[in-house]
Amino acid sequence: MRRKGVKRSEAIRALVAKSHARVRWMAARANSSSWSSMAGTTDVESPLHPDGGGYVMDISVGTPGKRFRAIADTGSDLVWVQSEPCTGCSGGTIFDPRQSSTFREMDCSSQLCAELPGSCEPGSSTCSYSYEYGSGETEGEFARDTISLGTTSDGSQKFPSFAVGCGMVNSGFDGVDGLVGLGQGPVSLTSQLSAAIDSKFSYCLVDINSQSESSPLLFGPSAALHGTGIQSTKITPPSDTYPTYYLLTVNGIAVAGQTMGSPGTTIIDSGTTLTYVPSGVYGRVLSRMESMVTLPRVDGSSMGLDLCYDRSSNRNYKFPALTIRLAGATMTPPSSNYFLVVDDSGDTVCLAMGSASGLPVSIIGNVMQQGYHILYDRGSSELSFVQAKCESL
Repeated sequence: MRRKGVKRSEAIRALVAKSHARVRWMAARANSSSWSSMAGTTDVESPLHPDGGGYVMDISVGTPGKRFRAIADTGSDLVWVQSEPCTGCSGGTIFDPRQSSTFREMDCSSQLCAELPGSCEPGSSTCSYSYEYGSGETEGEFARDTISLGTTSDGSQKFPSFAVGCGMVNSGFDGVDGLVGLGQGPVSLTSQLSAAIDSKFSYCLVDINSQSESSPLLFGPSAALHGTGIQSTKITPPSDTYPTYYLLTVNGIAVAGQTMGSPGTTIIDSGTTLTYVPSGVYGRVLSRMESMVTLPRVDGSSMGLDLCYDRSSNRNYKFPALTIRLAGATMTPPSSNYFLVVDDSGDTVCLAMGSASGLPVSIIGNVMQQGYHILYDRGSSELSFVQAKCESL
């Protein structure tokens, strides 16, 4: 959802800058391995809303519970909310550990504390952390408290003694209250709740420019896909190099049936806006699109985008088909998933892709995932997807 009073072109410029910054961060990042707790399979969910180039969910922390709007991010692990005493909080809801009867500090010697960067200050027994993202960071205390998520029967499910970050020094997170890491590392929501959710979750992303639509982020058996045309591909198991990310094998990208090259190992990421491929593949995609699209060109450099067109003369212009050939599956997204509307009039569209230079892997960003119900099954190391009306799930 674009924030009120902000032009779409300004919002797109900001989200593209964040997307590029996140890729630079991913190129330099390394983390740690895996852990899980809880028992008893549960159907839980949270509504997902587009916001600032990503998608936000609802999560409650503490007793009594306070509800927070937090970014849902498959490309990181830490779950944190802005907390007192706070520097750089963005307004909204702020967690006060003193007001929660179930809050417990975490000792520096704990296994989970060791999983986080900057996890202990000299002379302190309380676990602290410093966690960086592409366009922001959070510092604070790592502790345990009860979290709550909604259920598919309109109730609420509590998960006690959950390891959560209390973000006291935060930057780059205006308009949200925190972040929920859904990655494969040990401190993520999906790792800590793996037994309770049967190691499964799914989402279906509505249009990133939507002002009102939402769709559910589903956990457990309710995360299952339905309908015809379901396809599956393997998720590469976590490694020391990439312990967090969901890695897929992409054997090729084609434009109008012509293969542009093979991106190879590719991260699928809800927190990155654009799709990034190797520079050679990206150059060929650009050249192929330029040679086929007959609309007037528009300069998109001020927004950090390389290929833009004015479609005011033909809103129904048919762009060349783009195909992503995964191992054992094929994604054929609508053109709105790779040509993004970037102005309030809806006349200007830009290719929502970039070069993954400096990154040894490619990235399928959230714009490319719009309109797909995507299931992550960590138990079978499989990602499945099917096109769906996300707002109707």
